[in-house]
Amino acid sequence: MTPFAVKAEARSRASNFALVGFKAREFDGSRSLRLPLGYPEGKPSDLRDIVVEIYRMLFRFAGICERNREEPDPHNGEGGVTEPGGLGYGPSDDAILPDFSFRLISALRALFSLLRTPSILTLEMKTSPRNGHFDWRQIERQLHRAMYLADGTPVFESMAAPQPVLREQTTDIIGMACWVARDASAHFLNESLQSIAGEALAAEWEALADDFALHYLTRSQSLFGDPTDKTCCELLHILLEIDRHTPFRMPAYLELAELLEAILSYRVDGDGGDSWAMKEFHQAWESVCLEYAISVFKDKNNYAIVTCDYAFLDSEGADERLMAAWRENRKKVFSRHARDRRPDIVVKEGKKFRVIDFKYYSASDLNSFKENKRKRPSHAGYSFNKLAQDIDNLEDYGFLLATSSYAVPMEDISFEMWVPGENMGDEDLKFESELKSELEIRITKKDSRALVQAYGEKFRMWE
Repeated sequence: MTPFAVKAEARSRASNFALVGFKAREFDGSRSLRLPLGYPEGKPSDLRDIVVEIYRMLFRFAGICERNREEPDPHNGEGGVTEPGGLGYGPSDDAILPDFSFRLISALRALFSLLRTPSILTLEMKTSPRNGHFDWRQIERQLHRAMYLADGTPVFESMAAPQPVLREQTTDIIGMACWVARDASAHFLNESLQSIAGEALAAEWEALADDFALHYLTRSQSLFGDPTDKTCCELLHILLEIDRHTPFRMPAYLELAELLEAILSYRVDGDGGDSWAMKEFHQAWESVCLEYAISVFKDKNNYAIVTCDYAFLDSEGADERLMAAWRENRKKVFSRHARDRRPDIVVKEGKKFRVIDFKYYSASDLNSFKENKRKRPSHAGYSFNKLAQDIDNLEDYGFLLATSSYAVPMEDISFEMWVPGENMGDEDLKFESELKSELEIRITKKDSRALVQAYGEKFRMWE
């Protein structure tokens, strides 16, 4: 695998909306890999493993979001997870909801699912002759006899034309779909087609992919393993040529073509380039941290999880009784004063409580913590300050806990922020303020790569 460049500025949370994954450079078209915060850059030989573990994590997060999809509540300022927010592979038409930007992953998942349908492979049974030339006038003269699909595609029950002209050229698009699926399984998921599709179906995919590569590509070419993006541009041109020479576009063909086009020409609008990445990665970081936190606290002696924000928690195999208790506690303690607040996780240890927030802060953000540890940040001059808001939210959670039926004294409530790092570590910071109360927060660094790896290892395309 040719080494990809690792962009240093991608380590800043503000850069490119915390983009994680592949991003095309503006000038030469080659791809750079944007790592999660806290990831070591590693050696070039490690990059393939890094790509695989990041995308396995993103695939799993996409699946969790799809299973946990919620309708947005207009009275809930914290929103929900919905298809317009980026779960589909089409462009988002809702500028208010966050754009998760893993449309590539959603499109690939849909492509794998479509190829598992046995009937889709029957599209390859009829082919146009290699030396044939399609005369478009044969269709134009018969349009008055056609029925039309919703998208305007003409459908003919029969047509007066030479037999070779009417044969469908669909082998190539099926072959391309199988080739893309095989390349993604090798370079994104590090799994064989047999483990994803089963032995019999995988053998058909392999044969169709090999036939497509034989006619269009060289043996060494790869879509996802090519940092120059030349293969991507070549495949997009091939797809346009296939579409131009396909007179009959059946619904299955249209669905395949739409998926392949989404994979080959995905663009982050307004971000200056093509990306196969996830924007707003802090949401995935919350899911990774929550799963890790539950594994730590769930069975630990003298610990109990009071509540958590389980919007990004894998609901498959989850304990329904525990989730019902967390939901009830959140409603009773934190959903007050006309706001549905969602602390990331609240843990009870004996008589003491820990309020923990999962934050996607960079090294430069942490330095600002240290530089300003004697002064509590504020929204000076009515300008929004993210750190000030995060601290205020933590303190609000504490006040709500203290004034709830638990009646916890403030001295028995501790506050933590879990942030990504290259290794584990803690630092206690005390923020002082003339206008607000003092607040001591423990900043806990979590091994970013270890947590992402553990999360991604549980990914399965299908159970």
